[in-house]
Amino acid sequence: MDHINPPNRGYSLVSGPSLKDRLPKFPLFVWLILLFLFALLFSAGIYIAISPDISLKGLFERIFRKAPTEEPQNIWSAYTTTPPPIATGKQLYKISGGDVNLPLVTEVLVDPLDPQVGQNQTVTVKANGPTPIREVVVVLRLDNENNFEFKLAQSSGSPTNGEWKGTWPFPHSYNLTYRFNVKAMNESNLGNLTTITIR
Repeated sequence: MDHINPPNRGYSLVSGPSLKDRLPKFPLFVWLILLFLFALLFSAGIYIAISPDISLKGLFERIFRKAPTEEPQNIWSAYTTTPPPIATGKQLYKISGGDVNLPLVTEVLVDPLDPQVGQNQTVTVKANGPTPIREVVVVLRLDNENNFEFKLAQSSGSPTNGEWKGTWPFPHSYNLTYRFNVKAMNESNLGNLTTITIR
């Protein structure tokens, strides 16, 4: 007698294994992690697709962009004017650091910083030290390595924490070199040297 259903009748979705039986046998927490990652990726894709600030093209360009092959360019350029410009008028310089066992210069006020030759310039120095300051000296270093030394007089405060001031007619040009060396010295002629370079 012939069989009503021949052996090679094909695969039946009804009588075959269920979807649950065909899936790999992972623990529940693994499935939860996979589901969370899928939801995260799906949400990110939707956000990128509808966001006006993010484009897929720009995103891929940032991810797969090649490192620049061009050599870096030097953007520094020398001054085009001679001499180089400096600040004008009254200028205050705050000084920090130095050996605390010696007199320290904390401020230098220059008025004016850009005098003409022969014009009066006033330099005011604030200094302090663990022992009395005997002398405060300013040395101007100008063009052609000309050095001009000026001793300042105490104008206020005490010998261990005070202000010293001096005024002089500016002695020389400063197109190339213009520096102040300032030193407050104790009784042993020791102190911290402060250099302010203008040019």
